[in-house]
Amino acid sequence: MPRSAWNKPPSLRFGSVMANYGWKPGVSVHAGKYGGMRYFITDAVKAADVLLHHWPVRAPKGQKHLVARLTLLKCLEGKCDADTARQAFVEAAEEAGILAR
Repeated sequence: MPRSAWNKPPSLRFGSVMANYGWKPGVSVHAGKYGGMRYFITDAVKAADVLLHHWPVRAPKGQKHLVARLTLLKCLEGKCDADTARQAFVEAAEEAGILAR
């Protein structure tokens, strides 16, 4: 993707398929470099951003983290539904101990 595309909102980057990837209820996680920030995730784009860029450095990146990354990629490509993506993200967060209750 050209660098200039990243200056656009996510809905324009990924096309109209974005409307299908919001989920309820949202998922709260403790993320950021040291896990000190609380993120409220309501869609596949935000979940992918946390997995790729805001996962705490001390949180394990186990098998469920990898599965969540692959599942969210498929979701963003339009090959899975929001509930599947949400479940994969929740399992990764639980495995890492960053799911906020």
